[in-house]
Amino acid sequence: MLGPLRAWRGDQPLELGPVRQKALLGALVLRPDVVVGAGELLDDVWGLEPPGTGRRVVPVYVHRLRKCLRAGDDEPADAVIARDSSGYRFVGAAAEVDAVTLDRIAAEAAAAARAGDLAVAVRAATDALDLFDGEPLTGLPGPFLDGHRLRLTERRIALRLGKAGWQLRLGRHGEVIDELSALAGVHPHHEELAALLMRALYAAGRRADALAVFTGLRRRLVDDLGVEPGAEPRRVQQAVLRGDDSALGVTRKRPPRNELPADSGELAGRAEELARLVEPGDPELVTVIAVDGVAGAGKSALALRAAHVLRPGFPDGCLHLDLHGHTEGHEPLRPAHALARLLRAIGVGTGPIGPDVDELAATWRSATASSRLLLVLDDAKSAEQVRPLLPSGAGSTVLVTSRQRLTGLPADRRVSLDVLDAVAAEGLLRRVVGAERVGREPGAARELVRLCGGLPPALRIAGARMQNRPMWTFEYLVGRLADDERRLGELTAEDHRYDECRAALETALPLAEQCSGRRMRSALRFGFGVAEGMRGHYERCRPWLHEALRISRQAGDRREEARALGGLGTLAMACGDTGEALALLHEAHELGRRLDDPFLCGMTIANLGLIHLRLGRFDEARACLEQAVAFGEEIGRPRAVAMALGSLGKFHLAVGRHADAVGALRRAAGAAEEAGDIALTADCLSMWGAAESGLGNAAAALELQRRAFALVTGRTRPQLELEIRNRLGASLLAVADVSAAREQFEVVLARTSGDHAERARAGAGLVACEAPGR
Repeated sequence: MLGPLRAWRGDQPLELGPVRQKALLGALVLRPDVVVGAGELLDDVWGLEPPGTGRRVVPVYVHRLRKCLRAGDDEPADAVIARDSSGYRFVGAAAEVDAVTLDRIAAEAAAAARAGDLAVAVRAATDALDLFDGEPLTGLPGPFLDGHRLRLTERRIALRLGKAGWQLRLGRHGEVIDELSALAGVHPHHEELAALLMRALYAAGRRADALAVFTGLRRRLVDDLGVEPGAEPRRVQQAVLRGDDSALGVTRKRPPRNELPADSGELAGRAEELARLVEPGDPELVTVIAVDGVAGAGKSALALRAAHVLRPGFPDGCLHLDLHGHTEGHEPLRPAHALARLLRAIGVGTGPIGPDVDELAATWRSATASSRLLLVLDDAKSAEQVRPLLPSGAGSTVLVTSRQRLTGLPADRRVSLDVLDAVAAEGLLRRVVGAERVGREPGAARELVRLCGGLPPALRIAGARMQNRPMWTFEYLVGRLADDERRLGELTAEDHRYDECRAALETALPLAEQCSGRRMRSALRFGFGVAEGMRGHYERCRPWLHEALRISRQAGDRREEARALGGLGTLAMACGDTGEALALLHEAHELGRRLDDPFLCGMTIANLGLIHLRLGRFDEARACLEQAVAFGEEIGRPRAVAMALGSLGKFHLAVGRHADAVGALRRAAGAAEEAGDIALTADCLSMWGAAESGLGNAAAALELQRRAFALVTGRTRPQLELEIRNRLGASLLAVADVSAAREQFEVVLARTSGDHAERARAGAGLVACEAPGR
């Protein structure tokens, strides 16, 4: 029907007879399963000029059509064209009709477009348009077929315009300009067509040509029809003049974006799993790969390594998103917010984020329909969180990691990880530390693997400690790790072991009840409290420490009781409750003294010294802090020494003893660096710089502040970052770099509120920047 009327049985063309006979067949086929009377058929085909034989011609033509359409004498005469008392009926199920197929495919294209699957919509529209073979119902007479010829021609134009609009939204403007230009020549007054052509030319960077299309359309409409262009072409003209991409629905191809974090290092014991992840996917579909496993098993590292291997095959970009499914302190990222971030990453604005996830998901699918993307979704909470985030571009791949097996996710491949076995874990140590050192102490190396629980992050950090300390033996590190009090500090490297630390604790906590040792239940909760406190999450820290204190007292474990009391005292000090802090720390210090535990004594006495300093009790403060340094040196732990010396340096700064402060803080920075504690190193360097400034050494002070600021990361405590920025600003001001100093003070003011001390310092700094002569 979508060209000259023709019919086939299988591949065999059928002879349909003279033109009026074909027209009668067309009038029946276009009304499948509808009974049409002989008189109506006469009107349909002959209009106001009926044949001389009248209605008698209809059964003759029907008889001939039945004869040519039948498969043979065995097939009933009415198999294709049936008859009843009222007239004739074309049996819709008897034949495949291209006009019906057109309706079905066009509906599929529209549904795909509504769902945001624009690439699918374009392919479906192309299939529908391919059904046309010239003018529909070519050369067939009659008013009925004239009307349907016009309808089908308009349907063809609408499909071409719809397809072109979808291609523009996909950024494929180069594909549509020639076709639209040719179509505009045939339909010079078609306003929607002209508007689409203007959009395509604009998207191709041909703004003048786009405006010329409007000028030509207006001239033809005025000259030929005496009317002005309607709202749509005028709207497009104004948007072209403004250069408003959004109003024009134009998507421009942007440079590919690579958001993958740096590769975290060589994987251990995961060769088989990695090979499965990097297998090529179906180029016509979206491939989804799910990686699950226990906390700390290395899911993120494995997915990231696979992503880096796969990256060259994804020319339109590689995106990475942490869904925070199990991150303490973060609510799992809601799909609406995740979609907004992904859309921004590919340059699509979303405006205020509303609750309509379906609309955002449709926009995401539409925006990615022509792109081949690699998407890494890390730490998913559930399949429901992931499903709306799947892109639609053919050949795209999605890597999803989760602690749970996401059975509701339509994954093409699944990989489950457990902790490393002994062989793989020892292999990891060999690569980090060296085969020779591991070979000298095989027993101690196996014990280190056991203490690290086969968890790759813990093994890497332990190996890094050995790598950076060539004089240490595995036996020595095992001894340090065997002490629960030290384990958290020993397995913390730079700004990593507190997310990783928490993951390990979460794995261990459910098993604590099965342990024969009484300390484990309290020690794990103390560990949780330390991990939260180190990150400044004080309200989440408090219940863990209170629970640790309750369990330790119930079990009669005085050492764990002392640790919990010390932790609560430190927390109270951080929250500004000096009275509670003094009482708790004194109690913890007394227990530590009775237990002859220099670590507990050193930590509590250092914090007591800082409280005395805050209260202006300088003699008591100095005595406590000097004792803390002595305890730190006695136990030989660099981090304890660094903390004690740093606190002593802070005391000297507060009382104006800048030379003594320089001496203490120089040693503190060295010890903190040896301990691998980035935040503590930054704090000591910054205070050291302040001491040099107090001595008038402006250049040395600025260098130290810059070294400290270079250690600030996204995981640095906000309070410490603000302190360092204020000190850096002061040092920049001292060397007359007013612009850079002002920038630091303005950042501090933007991130603080109320009467915060750092806000006051930043405000004073800005006033100094505006002083005469600056």
